[in-house]
Amino acid sequence: MPDTVNHTVSAASDEPNAKRRKMEAKKFLKDLPADEFISVMNECLEGSRVITSVDGVEHSLPKNLVCSTSSFFDYAFNGNFREGDEQKMELKDVKKKSFDLVVQWMFTGQIVLPTACDGSAEIITELVGFFELADRLDIMGPFDSIIGTMRSQMCSNRNALLPQHIRDVAKLPRTTPPAH
Repeated sequence: MPDTVNHTVSAASDEPNAKRRKMEAKKFLKDLPADEFISVMNECLEGSRVITSVDGVEHSLPKNLVCSTSSFFDYAFNGNFREGDEQKMELKDVKKKSFDLVVQWMFTGQIVLPTACDGSAEIITELVGFFELADRLDIMGPFDSIIGTMRSQMCSNRNALLPQHIRDVAKLPRTTPPAH
């Protein structure tokens, strides 16, 4: 697992895709061959945009991208809901840092933790926050690389695992793939 200064965590393209049962299997842009990359990227970035509000800040995101990487957004923005009519959604009880990581994951299939995350406990806190929001939004996985990063942080510093981490992870549904 990469353990660099930037704390980059990527989706491995050969990991099983357990999270995406209801939507057709898709690849991250980073995993596409060059001859497919441009057309798929253009398809994702062109077209309509949706507004997602987090902590009072509106984010304009490509609808094709968010709907192809999240069944939650797909149902909301393409369904017979207010969000589908308005193409706008407010996400309540969401931390900006977690949302930023989820958006980065949707675009790239990896996350790079903010440079301000300097301690192992803070890194685990950010990764658990990402996991919670990714589960809530049913974001395309797999997340084995993130689990591996969490494990390596805990092994390198036994004080990294806080009681709050255990409580937060215990709230995740059992359908979240376990770490092997």
